[in-house]
Amino acid sequence: MKWIAIAAIALLAGCSKPKEREVSGQAFVVLNNRDTVKLSLLDIVAVPEAEALQRLSRASECKTKTKELRIQKADLEKDIQLLEKEIAAKKELAKQFEGHANRFIAQTDSKNPPELAKEISRSFDSAMASWKLVEKRIEEAVEKRRAAQTKLTDVQAALRLWSGPRPYLEGPWKTVRAKVTTDADGKFSISLPMEKLYLAGYATRKSLADEEEFGWIEPVISETVMLNNKNMLAVP
Repeated sequence: MKWIAIAAIALLAGCSKPKEREVSGQAFVVLNNRDTVKLSLLDIVAVPEAEALQRLSRASECKTKTKELRIQKADLEKDIQLLEKEIAAKKELAKQFEGHANRFIAQTDSKNPPELAKEISRSFDSAMASWKLVEKRIEEAVEKRRAAQTKLTDVQAALRLWSGPRPYLEGPWKTVRAKVTTDADGKFSISLPMEKLYLAGYATRKSLADEEEFGWIEPVISETVMLNNKNMLAVP
């Protein structure tokens, strides 16, 4: 009986569920030129499902904010185009008034009769006044364009933020079950407890034009989790 009891305990121990599992994967992105960038030294954390889903629920807010910013961007671009046309038209008008003023100067002659001299002087003053007024309007339009361009730059920056992964990943995670850093090839291997978990990571990459952002909050549903373009966080 003693041996039977020992065998039964051993059998039960062998049938018990493992407390941990090994999960591996790789983090990389494929750029528009088809080059593949392996994300080395990327910190990846394993977080509980409830907290991950709470972060992912920010998608609605991100989508709304992105829509609003895209409308603002389109309106500002339209305003800038109209101001460009206005400035060009006023510059052409200023040239005309400048030409009128120069012609009146050329007509000025000490031998002109008094009435003609007065008429030329009045016409010259009128042309100069109109020229100065148009130049002032040009300066105002240029200032409006500068302000619109500055605002457009701010809106574009906000649009990049809200359409990217940062709103989902800002702030520390309340609970981290495990953490790992990718190797030189972007590969990782991590031991995880047997519960519903998500892997989260955030990376940046500087390019010639801008700084690119990449982020993931991906469920662990198998022994292999790949972090790439297909499951990257982004607002459509």
